[in-house]
Amino acid sequence: MSFKYQKEIDNLPCDCPDLSEFKPHNGQVFRFVHSNLNHPDNFKPVNFIEDREHEDCKSKCAGYGLSFWMTKGKAEKKLTNFIKNAPNFAQRVGTCVAEGIICQHDGLIGQKSGSGHVTFHEFEETVFNNRFVIVTNLNQ
Repeated sequence: MSFKYQKEIDNLPCDCPDLSEFKPHNGQVFRFVHSNLNHPDNFKPVNFIEDREHEDCKSKCAGYGLSFWMTKGKAEKKLTNFIKNAPNFAQRVGTCVAEGIICQHDGLIGQKSGSGHVTFHEFEETVFNNRFVIVTNLNQ
């Protein structure tokens, strides 16, 4: 099965994603979104939202995946911190946390970091816009 951004990741000089670290997953995840769930950037990888300098191929690869959080609390804490310390952040990724369910036919998920963050590489056919609901709006 092809990844949604296969053309871009094929141009990277590393295995992207590294299949020894990314696996199918079924379960609940959380994501930063704009209050309008139809905003075009809500389910777009960061490499397409902002111009970023990357230190290495693994970082560039991660930028073609979606950032998810494994718990609502960790997502809210991180988003609150981002909004407080990087005021322009909310303009790029939104002020809301949305909850959704992913399943193994949606893509591959990476290993969870200590902060509860995971990178998720979508398969080509995956569409998330109608599968997430806002559970927290930090702009209210």
